[in-house]
Parts: sequence; C-alpha cells; structure tokens
Amino acid sequence: VHTIPGRVDGVLHPPLYHVLLRLWREVTGDSISTLRGFSTLLSLGTIALLFVLVRARAGLAVAGWAGLLVAIAWANVQQATEVRGYTLLQFWTVLA
Repeated sequence: VHTIPGRVDGVLHPPLYHVLLRLWREVTGDSISTLRGFSTLLSLGTIALLFVLVRARAGLAVAGWAGLLVAIAWANVQQATEVRGYTLLQFWTVLA
C-alpha cells in the first residue's frame, strides 16, 4: 500500500482508489468477484447517502424516488460491475 503513490507517474488519476482497492484485496481476496464487490459496495453507499441527503432536504417520497432512479440508472449499474475508480468518484461527489 505504501508503494502505490510512488508508482503512479504515468497515471492521471489520484492514487486513493488504488490504495483503497489494495486494502480491500488484503481483506477479501483477489478474485474478480470480490474486486467488483468493492465497486458495488461504493455504489450502494452512494445510493444510501443520496437517500439520506435528499430525505433531509425534500422529504421521504422524493428521497425514495431519487434513490430508485440512481439504483436503476444504467450508468450506475454498469460502473458498479467494473473495477474502476468511478464509483468512488460518485461517492465523493454525493458526499460533497
């Protein structure tokens, strides 16, 4: 984990996703399904966080619809099944 930031010279993305994914691999293993599980977990966290934030601002019904729309959005489903950093970006964007 501590060597990842020093090895990303040619990579345009920040190393946070790679560091977190490495820690996830240490805990869950190295199969493709567990690696995809990390993206799925981040996607579910994004849906839950969005629901909580929208419920505080607009009420339960609007929060339910917002969560449902994000959960069934094709782009979200696609990213949740790939081992890429976009789900972490989604999570941090909603958190911001």
